[in-house]
Amino acid sequence: AQPDPVDARGRAAGIVDVNDDDAGIAFNEMAREEGLLLSPGGAAAYAAYRRAVAERRIGRGERALVDLAEKQDALGG
Repeated sequence: AQPDPVDARGRAAGIVDVNDDDAGIAFNEMAREEGLLLSPGGAAAYAAYRRAVAERRIGRGERALVDLAEKQDALGG
């Protein structure tokens, strides 16, 4: 088994599971609130962040970095 990712403070970050509905809600929220149209991967990342906050894995006063960019492979695909 692979170890859990760790956050900047060295705590185990774990994995946050989201589904298509979660990503759709996150996509709509970001479009409405910030005027940003996220990629499917970006919407899933933002949905995972929202869930982590709701589950108190990330404290409301803590800073977090959420990578909203879709990754491209070396061939541009």
